Amino acid sequence: MAEVPSEPCLPSGRDDEFVEPVNKGLQCGICQLPMKETMITSNGHHFCRGCIEEHLPREEPKGQNDFCPVDREAMNRDKVPPENQEVHPPSHKEHVNLLLNEIRKLRDQIATLREEGKANQEAHEAEIQQRNEKECALKKQMDEKEKALKKQMDEKEKALKKQMDEKEKGLKKQVDEKEKALKREMEEKGKWFKYTLISFFIISVIISVIGFRSFGDMKGQMDGKDQALQTQLTTLYYIAGIAVIFFVLKSIRRS
Repeated sequence: MAEVPSEPCLPSGRDDEFVEPVNKGLQCGICQLPMKETMITSNGHHFCRGCIEEHLPREEPKGQNDFCPVDREAMNRDKVPPENQEVHPPSHKEHVNLLLNEIRKLRDQIATLREEGKANQEAHEAEIQQRNEKECALKKQMDEKEKALKKQMDEKEKALKKQMDEKEKGLKKQVDEKEKALKREMEEKGKWFKYTLISFFIISVIISVIGFRSFGDMKGQMDGKDQALQTQLTTLYYIAGIAVIFFVLKSIRRS
């Protein structure tokens, strides 16, 4: 096993200031700084490209410094990747297989989630469709009830209107009948009054005739001393007869 050179190598890692401490897995095994242009050796250790090239200078003969700076194990410099090309350790394939398995699992989980999401979406859509169908059925039922109620109200309104028309016709008929009866009664009373007036006129004429005759008889019996009184009585009889005749004629015209 070769010895470690006494001269320290020039650190080639990142000397930036970080907010939080850098994980040791990201630090170079030589300069202990965050790795810059990371390179991995055949035994699986990571170093800065500048650090590992300085540790294994290609101009030096093989065998000198051909050991890992971390575990001091012998290392073939031909397997050190030049120009920042990595050489994967023997466990890299297993690691890749594990990653692939994890990817497959994730893919299966994603597919499962998609299927579950699709199923949930279908269930949600079915629920929405069912709710819409219920709403449509309820709306249809309400429309039918509204139509039936409107029809019932129209029928009741028509029946009430018909009943009111019949009552109005009956009342009008009663009024007409009463009016006709009253008119007949008035005509009968008018006729009776007319007959009464005619009878009164006839009686008045008869009385006047009788009065005139009696007055003539009395006049013949009286002497010349009461001529003025007889003249006045005769005038009064004439006026009374004319008034009675005029009243009777006027009453007959009105009736």
